[in-house]
Amino acid sequence: MQELALAVVGIAGTLLGVVVTAWFARRNAADARAQEDRRRLRDQRREAVASYAQSMIELRRLALHRWHEAADARDADPAADTDLLPSTDDNRWARNAAWGDFFRVRLVWDDPDLVQTAEVLLRRASDLGEQRDRRAMVAEADAVRAELGTFTDSVRTRLG
Repeated sequence: MQELALAVVGIAGTLLGVVVTAWFARRNAADARAQEDRRRLRDQRREAVASYAQSMIELRRLALHRWHEAADARDADPAADTDLLPSTDDNRWARNAAWGDFFRVRLVWDDPDLVQTAEVLLRRASDLGEQRDRRAMVAEADAVRAELGTFTDSVRTRLG
């Protein structure tokens, strides 16, 4: 009888060990998946913001170039149609690319303040070419670049 009891205890102990081991393995696998998901999201966020910042710098550069080209055209002919300038298409492509990258940021970030900041910066960069005064345009372009730096620093801090 004692041998039977020992056998039952041994089998029960083995089964309990299997169940506990399986539970820990499942929990570890779930933790690993969650950690991989967090890493993937962090990488997607980093890539989206990097692409957005690059598009913003290119948009700013082309907006400044277009502004100077428009100013030269207006100096030569005050009635000049600045929509027909050679840089207009490049500027539109850059603005479209920046909007596309903004929507990537919006898709992967759930922080409304961060998304709103990105949108405001994009609108300001898009409007650079509409400035009439050179000093105001340069000041706004410098402010956009500085705020883009602050924005990316904020993102880097949030990403950890």
